[in-house]
Parts: sequence; C-alpha cells; structure tokens
Amino acid sequence: NKITSSGDDVKLYGYDAYGKQLDVKTVDVKNINGDIQPDAYTVPGDSFLTANVSSAVQSVRVTINGTVYTGGTIADGRLSFWIGDKIKSTSDNVSIVALDRNGRELDSKTVQLVAAKPAVGTVTPATFSLKTSSVTGTYTGEAKSVRLTVNGTVLPAGGSVTGGQFSYYVGMKNKITSTSDQVKIELLDKNGLVMDTKTVSVSE
Repeated sequence: NKITSSGDDVKLYGYDAYGKQLDVKTVDVKNINGDIQPDAYTVPGDSFLTANVSSAVQSVRVTINGTVYTGGTIADGRLSFWIGDKIKSTSDNVSIVALDRNGRELDSKTVQLVAAKPAVGTVTPATFSLKTSSVTGTYTGEAKSVRLTVNGTVLPAGGSVTGGQFSYYVGMKNKITSTSDQVKIELLDKNGLVMDTKTVSVSE
C-alpha cells in the first residue's frame, strides 16, 4: 500500500554494515492492470482516437505506419486524440504508448481498426430522357451524395440530395448520349460508402 501508482517515483538504496550508502537505483513501476485501453477505431468515420487511461498517464504517443504523433487531451480517465484523416485503412498499423509525468513508458497497445458499415438506404432512379439534362429520382436513408457510372466510366460523386429527392446534372446528350448507354447510380453515405446501386433506364 506504499506504492499506489505506476507514476510513483520509487528509488532503492543499498547500504553496507556501517550505514554507508553504496548504490541507488530507480525502480520501474508498472500497472499490471494496464494503463491504457484504447477503443476500437472505425475507418472511415472516426476522427478521434479515444481510450481509458489510468491516473498515472500524463501524455501519449501515437504511431501510425511508423510515423509518431504527440498531443491529445486527458481528462477524467479518458484520452481524446485528434487523428483527422491520418488513418486511411483497416490495414494501417496504429499503436499508442502511455507515458507518466517523467516521460517513462507505462504501457503500449495496438489500436483495433474496424471497417465502417454503409448506412442503410435505397435509391430509385426515374427513367432518364435524352431530352433532359439531369438524372433524378428518390432515395431513403441518410444519404450524402450520388455517383453515376456511364458505360463503365465513373463520374464524380455529387448531385443534389435532400428531402428524399436527388438530382445529378449530366448535360443535354453530354454524358448520356444514347438509349443503349449502360447507366448505373449509386447512393452514398457521409463516408462515401455505397448504400444502394440501381440501373438507370434511358429513353428518347
């Protein structure tokens, strides 16, 4: 009960039979229960790495594919560390090291990376007429944008997606020029993941 934290400063002194100090060493104190327990990180979607930390943890180092980053905030036993777009894939290597007030390493963990699942939703395109300039239709779910593929060529994601209605401008006989064109539309969520895909019928 004398040593209560892995952040405690503990020294061991050695004396001879006459009480003369012969040596002194610092004792490395570690928390056997784990000083840091990172939460799973969702890719794409999350932008903050979070974790439970012990009271001894004063700072952390995060390593992403060999590059070391410092920062983050620690309050009430929780770490919040801004990652932004530095983690691109679930195959990235991400680890976190907990440090005490003296900069000593207390604990190190690998961060579990979890692939995001697309939001649930459907897209229902209207028949596209070559006499018009936009692909339109309806959708359900929390969609962010739509993306067209015309004869195998993928067009940029975008369009107007609001209130259950979508519209994607293609120009008059510009991107879609014939009733034989093969057109598909994808409904995308906020992370750019495909929620639904449908074929667009083309008429004169």
